[in-house]
Amino acid sequence: MHLLELPTIRRRDEPALIEALLAEQQSLAAVERFARLHVAGPGTGPAQARYYRDLLPLGAPQPGEQYAFVVDLDSCSGCKACVTACHSLNGLDDDEAFRDVGLLTGRDRQGLHVLQYVTTACHHCLEPACLAGCPTRAYDKDSVTGIVRHLDDQCIGCHYCTLMCPYDVPKYNPAKGIVRKCDMCRQRLADGEAPACVQACPNQAIRIEVVARAAVQAAAAAGDFLADAPDPLLTLPTTRFVSKREPLRDVSAAGTMPDQPAAAHLPLVFMLVLTQMSVGMFCLAGVLELAGQPIAASQLAAAVIGLVGLHLAILHLGRPLVAYRAWLGWRTSWMSREIIAFGLFSASAFGLVVATLLPQMPLAAAARPWLSLATCLWGAIGVFCSAMIYVATRREFWSFSRTVPRFALTAGLLGAAGLLVVLALTREPVPPWLPAMLVSFTFVRLIADTSILKHRDDERPGSLGRSAGLLSGPLTHWNQLQSLAAMCGGALLPLLLLQSPHAAPLVGLLSAGLLVAAELIHRGLFFAAVAAPRMPGAGHP
Repeated sequence: MHLLELPTIRRRDEPALIEALLAEQQSLAAVERFARLHVAGPGTGPAQARYYRDLLPLGAPQPGEQYAFVVDLDSCSGCKACVTACHSLNGLDDDEAFRDVGLLTGRDRQGLHVLQYVTTACHHCLEPACLAGCPTRAYDKDSVTGIVRHLDDQCIGCHYCTLMCPYDVPKYNPAKGIVRKCDMCRQRLADGEAPACVQACPNQAIRIEVVARAAVQAAAAAGDFLADAPDPLLTLPTTRFVSKREPLRDVSAAGTMPDQPAAAHLPLVFMLVLTQMSVGMFCLAGVLELAGQPIAASQLAAAVIGLVGLHLAILHLGRPLVAYRAWLGWRTSWMSREIIAFGLFSASAFGLVVATLLPQMPLAAAARPWLSLATCLWGAIGVFCSAMIYVATRREFWSFSRTVPRFALTAGLLGAAGLLVVLALTREPVPPWLPAMLVSFTFVRLIADTSILKHRDDERPGSLGRSAGLLSGPLTHWNQLQSLAAMCGGALLPLLLLQSPHAAPLVGLLSAGLLVAAELIHRGLFFAAVAAPRMPGAGHP
């Protein structure tokens, strides 16, 4: 009978197992409580209205304030009801989402592993990078609510905002040819209704509040945002992630896929390489002319190459028919500045070609030096703006010290290669400094390319380590191929040309072809190997 008396050994203040199970069954789960508020019937309306009213601020933002999301990390269960509701209410396509749910892992103070679900959407930043980078002013930040919205009818589908945003918020829709993003269901907010994600969450893990912009700036300066997320100082995001638990240690994103090559953006690859080659040829042709060896064919070839490159860029746009709007954002967007600079470059290059081919025209001889100077100047500005488009994204692989010299090096290399072909085909003497320039620039290029690979062995690889991993992993064959082509076209063949000047036509054509191929592959790797910033738990690079 002692076995029957064993349960009495437990403490009196501890419920028996059967009592605990019965009590748990009698309590309502979060989804059940949520469903009861939506059951049709008398008396449900006021409770439901009060339920949502508690998740909205009492008043509109005052000067110096704006709306913001608040995410209760302790309440988020990762059910993705917010994702589903946002998808349904906004009529998104099957593979489109404005809100993501991720998972963080870490350790508590006792060293035990802890899982933390996180729901994220647009942070409606104080300094939105998408707005600053957009060349068509297709973004607007409401001066009262602070909501950053996308103007679909203004968008040309250039994808640039998807590169500028460090939080992977704007999503490109191939079917519509434009980018779309969360606007905090601003029309519902204006009518006093909760956004779809707020209304759908069964745990009330998401709500809207009014935040002071000064408080957002202070929190960003203190690094108070979300663990394992991009630096909040980049754009000053307003979303608050709150938790009553002690901060976790060794926090990292769970379920994140290994880095995969990004899109190569082939139209942009050809545009960048050909425009830089054109600018380089114009500049070196000007040097030859100052040295007393004018070559009219080189300027004509450079103009054709530049024109082809600029027209190929249109293929990158989702809505090319409205590309004329791309200059509107010149105050803040480097892409708009690039378009304006290359537009002036094209105009001056056309005038230079006309003045060269029709010297009998009045004032042609007098205007030609000024047109040549203007063409080189606007071309150099255009190449600089091209580089700054990517520097502005603040990705380490596209830093100023890496991108600006690399684009200038491409202009010098391919400009010399193109000029070498023109001189060979026109049977003009090749100045010795031209092959020497190819050799020296090629060695500088190869040294710069190999320097990044040292980061693949970093103990805690950052974005450069991730890029090095791509170049030495999935992209290694392309990386080796472009290095081999650059070595043959930019070093071995020019050295042969210095030894055997009579072989100039064949060697010049082969050298230029290999260098152009090497630069096209290299510019593709420029896009494919960049390590994009990640939000916690995002399952893509």
